[in-house]
This record gives sequence, C-alpha cells and structure tokens, in this order.
Amino acid sequence: MICKYCGSPLSGSICTSCKKANSLSYTSHELATLLGHPPALQNTEKQLSDAYESGFFAGQQQGYENGFAAAQQKSMQMTKRQKHSLMIIAACCAVVLAVFCSTVTGVIAHTLGNKQGVSTGKQEQQIADQSSLSEFYQQGYKAGHKDGYQIGYRKGQEEAPTPSPPPTPTPTPEPSATPTASAESIMLQKRSKGTMVRQLQQRLIELGYLAANEDDGDFGSKTEKAVKAFQADYDLPQTGIVDQGLWDQIMSEPVVSATPAAQPVSEVATTSELHEDIELGGETVEGTQADNHSG
Repeated sequence: MICKYCGSPLSGSICTSCKKANSLSYTSHELATLLGHPPALQNTEKQLSDAYESGFFAGQQQGYENGFAAAQQKSMQMTKRQKHSLMIIAACCAVVLAVFCSTVTGVIAHTLGNKQGVSTGKQEQQIADQSSLSEFYQQGYKAGHKDGYQIGYRKGQEEAPTPSPPPTPTPTPEPSATPTASAESIMLQKRSKGTMVRQLQQRLIELGYLAANEDDGDFGSKTEKAVKAFQADYDLPQTGIVDQGLWDQIMSEPVVSATPAAQPVSEVATTSELHEDIELGGETVEGTQADNHSG
C-alpha cells in the first residue's frame, strides 16, 4: 500500500511519513493516480492481494469486536446463571439449616422442659411429704407430751417431800363436814365460777390434789388438772369436767389425813407447764400461764 498524500509505503491506515490517515481500500482511479498507470494497465494480481489484505484487516477487526461482544455476553449470562444457582443453593441451605436448628431447638427445649418438670414435681412431692411428716410428728409429740405430763405430774406428787409430824402429840382430827350438793344437776368445767366451784376446790385440797389457799371459786387450769389427776387415779376418763356422778364420788371419798399435805403442787405444775412453750415445726405450743395463777 502507498500513501495517497506522500506516496510512501503504508503498513496500516496511518502513514508513518506524513502522519495522515489513508483509506485501506482505493478506487481504481486512485490506484492509477498513485501508480502512474491507467486503470487498464494495472497489475490485477497486485489489486487482488491488496483487496484481500484490506478485507482481511477489516474482517479481523470486525470479527474481534463481534467475538469480544459475544464472549462478554456469554460470560455475563454464565455469571448470571451461576449467581442464580448460588442463590438457589443458598436458599436451600438456609431452609435445611432452619429446619435442622428448629428440630435441635425443639429437642433441647423438650428435654429441658421434661427435666424441669420432673425436678419441680420431685420438689413439690418432697414439700408435701415433709408437710405430712411434720404434721405426723406434731400429733405424735402432742400425744407423747400429754401422756408424759400425766405420768410426771403424778410422780412429782408422789415424790414431793411431806412435812414431818411435830414431836408433840396432835389431837385426834375430826372428820370434815362433807358439803352437800344442790338439788340441781351439777356440771362444772373450766371457766366456771361460784360457790360450787369453791366447795369442789376445798374438797380437792382436803384430798391432796390442790395446794392450800387455792379455793378462789374460779375453775382454772389448776383445778382442771386436779380433777384430771383424780380421774386418772380412779381409772376414769380424764375430761376435767365435774358432773353429778363425779361430784358425788369426790365428796364421798374419805380423807386420809385431817391436815392435807402441803405438797408443792403448784410448783410442779408450773415447772411442767413451762415445758409446753416449745417450738414445734414452726408453731409454738404455749401454756396458758395466766390460768395457772387462777384457781
């Protein structure tokens, strides 16, 4: 190829001598002008070679551009398909992971709930058993305390020191007058007051179940315990209540000594009653000491 401006040989579309752009294809007139020959005298083989070269470069450039564009579009489509596949795979993995986590969480929650339920049930059962056992112990304690108190009370009365007789002879005691009961039916119990109570207390003092000066006419704790002690000595139900039959028996009982033994009954009862203030299973069994100072 020859530059149509300066006539220098061309290796491309830009002339290396004049730096001007030349067309890669020439008309027959331009070739004739450049070569200095008329069109009829031109070398046909040279024209074909030049035309082939020009077409080759143009086709190469256009094929490169089209091939690059096609490859780029194919790469984009493949990338898009890969992204779509990755998204599908990621979604499937997320679903599988969610199902797995939900299953594991459910199993763990079920196991923990089961263990917690069993533990709570055991604790509630232990509390119920302890409550029942505590109530059982309280009932046993009260029953044992009642029996032990009666035995200790009588033993204290038996072992209490009695005053020694004076050296001088004592006059023969006269039998005390037995108080007569009223014509009405008698029913004396704790918190009863009056003349009948005072007569009962005087008789219990004579029989040794009450200490002297305790005939105040008020049926209190000491009088009730004295009545129970009398009932226990004669194998009677220890109710602490004096009805007509028990009244007649107490009043008809012979006196062993005209001078009743000044036994420290009140001290023994007070000492025993102090042991009633015992804390048991969170509850306190308190003796009514206010009644101990009444008759």
